[in-house]
Amino acid sequence: MSSLKLPDLRFEETFLKSLYAEVGQNAEDPETLAAGGLSDRQLKKYNKKLDIMEEKELQPITPITPSIVMYVILKDQIIKPLLQGFLWSGLLILSRPLLSMVVLGGQRCGIWVSNMVGLNRLAVHRPATRPLPGRPAI
Repeated sequence: MSSLKLPDLRFEETFLKSLYAEVGQNAEDPETLAAGGLSDRQLKKYNKKLDIMEEKELQPITPITPSIVMYVILKDQIIKPLLQGFLWSGLLILSRPLLSMVVLGGQRCGIWVSNMVGLNRLAVHRPATRPLPGRPAI
């Protein structure tokens, strides 16, 4: 059974990953990759990947400028949540007629089941307990 990865809910690490991705650096932690049990083939691929990562570290580091920080904040904290909110509310608005049809279908199904069981007989008009004027009592 494969384990599900939970999203990173800590702001600082997510923000740093976005910054490094924008600058073009690799922010992936090698220890988290090697945490699971790897086969020999996967270890060889991982070692090659580590070698490439180490070579990148030897290259000059691209500076993180204030414009990059502002872009990441604007993108991750303002634009993406705004678009997600618009899309979610649009989906709910579009699904409202479908959901009302589901509710009506459920009510019809409930009426049908109550008719089959016989629960609707309680609401049937019953004769008056008092005799009507001019008629003998039963």
